[in-house]
Amino acid sequence: MYPNLDTNEDSDLNSEDARWYFKQIFLQARLAHHPVCKCYDKHLLRFGRLHLCLGCTSLSLGVLLSIVVCILSAHANLLGDAVIYPVGLFSIGLVLFVPTLFQPFYQHKLFKIISRGLLGCSIVTLFVFVFLAIPWSTGGMVLKGSAIGVFAIVLKLTLMHRKKYTPPVLCACNYPFCESNQAHLQHVLNLLERRAGSGSELFRYARDLTNNPDKLFSTVRQQIH
Repeated sequence: MYPNLDTNEDSDLNSEDARWYFKQIFLQARLAHHPVCKCYDKHLLRFGRLHLCLGCTSLSLGVLLSIVVCILSAHANLLGDAVIYPVGLFSIGLVLFVPTLFQPFYQHKLFKIISRGLLGCSIVTLFVFVFLAIPWSTGGMVLKGSAIGVFAIVLKLTLMHRKKYTPPVLCACNYPFCESNQAHLQHVLNLLERRAGSGSELFRYARDLTNNPDKLFSTVRQQIH
């Protein structure tokens, strides 16, 4: 969708170039999963011009770290005997999961990184518990199925918990026309100039929108949503 800013079907503002333009300015960075303006700083990791989703990146690092630790522990024969091994893994997995329950109430960025990383470690630990620590016997298969069922229920309840208690982001800077996104807006405007021409109605409108977003953005936002 793009804002239908003119009733004249032949207008530049209803052209394919207009659709392209509005798609580009509202396009989120592929690995960010959130708008890249400063209002979403608690959800982003910034490395120069690279923007990464804090949650996904931390979770992935936790998964990778725990896989390495499990492999090294198994190689060094540090996992314990057949009784302690499953019980210990299950207990460790539960402890690593606990910070995730508190994270919606404590939005400090460092704590979010740590809690998401520990969640990744918890997932791998419980995966090893279910598929490697529990024996592949008849009773073990029942226990594996039960554990997977409990995991699915806990996952659903956790997502509901996060959705209910995670505070919404209040974007006060009219993304994507915020100061932190000006470089992207100018880049898209330059591409549009080559695509539609500097004399086109669409380019003039886009230039005015970039330079005076407070005047025109409310119309764009209203018609998009």
